[in-house]
Amino acid sequence: MKKNKTVVTFIIALMIMVGNISTVRADAYEKFSINPIIPDNQINQNVGYFDLKLEPNMKQTLELEVINQGNETMVATVLLADATTNNNASKQFSTIKEADASLTTPLTSFTKVREESVEVAPHATEIVHIDIDTDGVDFDGIRLGGITVIADTDSDKKETGAQGVTLNNRVAYTLGVQTRMHDSTEMSNLNYIKTETEVIDLNARFVSVIQNDQPILMNGVTLNGTIRDTKTDKVVASVNKQNGSISPNTNFKVVYTSEQQTIEPGTYAMDLEIKHETSSWHFSDTLVVSEEASANTNQNVVNFNQNSNMLTWLLLSIMGIMLFIIILLVWKRRKDKNNHI
Repeated sequence: MKKNKTVVTFIIALMIMVGNISTVRADAYEKFSINPIIPDNQINQNVGYFDLKLEPNMKQTLELEVINQGNETMVATVLLADATTNNNASKQFSTIKEADASLTTPLTSFTKVREESVEVAPHATEIVHIDIDTDGVDFDGIRLGGITVIADTDSDKKETGAQGVTLNNRVAYTLGVQTRMHDSTEMSNLNYIKTETEVIDLNARFVSVIQNDQPILMNGVTLNGTIRDTKTDKVVASVNKQNGSISPNTNFKVVYTSEQQTIEPGTYAMDLEIKHETSSWHFSDTLVVSEEASANTNQNVVNFNQNSNMLTWLLLSIMGIMLFIIILLVWKRRKDKNNHI
């Protein structure tokens, strides 16, 4: 009897562990806020981010308040990143990726976070310092980036460090940092790089790579494009995006969506128009997808789906076996009881 009870307890615990492999997470620590201390060289006083006019060979320290509004000690991790542009023209201030070739003197080359980690007591405020040093620095246009503050409780931080993984769904705030040195006006420009196939979100997709080679932030961008099978003249994929945004001196991918999960071999015509304010760019190209390229791309889709399905069925099978054992043990226990009556 005791042995059966122990086995049942062990199996239930194991089922809970298996069931939580992909879903275990603690409550995110969200009882905090950040507040920039706006300096005198702020260009636009009506915005809640740093919008700074810099001078060559100057030193300046920005201050950012991290306010803990909760009852636990929190540990704030502070990161600085150059602005990037995600798929389909979406500016980002917290994504770190390889800089575009057109970006010279990025924000992170003359701006540094002094305290990359700071502990904040309950209902207290700590100051994070961001140091700017433009010694030997001179640039046109703007340099753009963001300061990201990620919060953990002290216990979360220790747990994460001990296991090497993040178990909780963390809350983060990102604050933009925009800097300029001169009042000159740059003309916007976009360059077409290439169109290719790629697996995105477990689907084979056509993607076009576009470059903004100017130090200009482009808001209110519109994307309209199609991929057409030249043999059937049928549109097989398209993109339509309103109110996009492109960070200065970055490249990004235009992803064409399709009802199909795979891409067949053939010759395809790409047609893309991008509009920003009074400017517009029209790009067209022809892409030949060979049987080999189609097979390789589609195989990656199949592999992703197979791995995902295999893991799902494996977990369901394990849980089913465990449930069967529990039912069998309970039935045996009741049978033994009946035999003793």
